[in-house]
Amino acid sequence: MSDLHVFGASGAVGSWLIRRLRAEQRSAIAWSRSVVAHAQDTDGPISWRSCDLYNDGAASFATTIISAGPLDALAGWLTRIQTPQLRRVVALSSMSIEAKRESTDP
Repeated sequence: MSDLHVFGASGAVGSWLIRRLRAEQRSAIAWSRSVVAHAQDTDGPISWRSCDLYNDGAASFATTIISAGPLDALAGWLTRIQTPQLRRVVALSSMSIEAKRESTDP
């Protein structure tokens, strides 16, 4: 099992990171709310798992987390779970509120 966990792995930033990790043959656990689209992606160094950061609360044994998902969800998840081996968290935010201000879709 990999000690690197990537949350938001199916989003724009997360999927780029997963492609990069795969190209470098780095192992990681890719977390997404929906892993159905990635069910065929079982060979190689990336393992896909399902996680809802807003509600899940199982312990994590990751040493490094890279999150490209919602910051508020990650913060809540980290307060609910035990992370005995966690050493590093890299959390990326988007500028969605600025970039999507003019969007017709609220």
